[in-house]
Amino acid sequence: MTIFHQEPAACRVWTEKRTVFIELHDGRFFGFPASRFRRLRHAADEELAEAKIEVNGFALRWGKLDEDIMVPGIVNG
Repeated sequence: MTIFHQEPAACRVWTEKRTVFIELHDGRFFGFPASRFRRLRHAADEELAEAKIEVNGFALRWGKLDEDIMVPGIVNG
């Protein structure tokens, strides 16, 4: 029997009160404080809200802030 392990991938990202939330394709939700990452820590709320999902759901990108965060890293802590 072969077991396939699939890395977690995001299908939605949003922010609320300086917290970044993601929804994964498998239905799980994760959130983390923006202060956890140096470039997000001092970003304006409007800048935080500009998060985009990239790389087929495996990365979050804030273009103006030049910040990329890998989704598996968020899930694994």
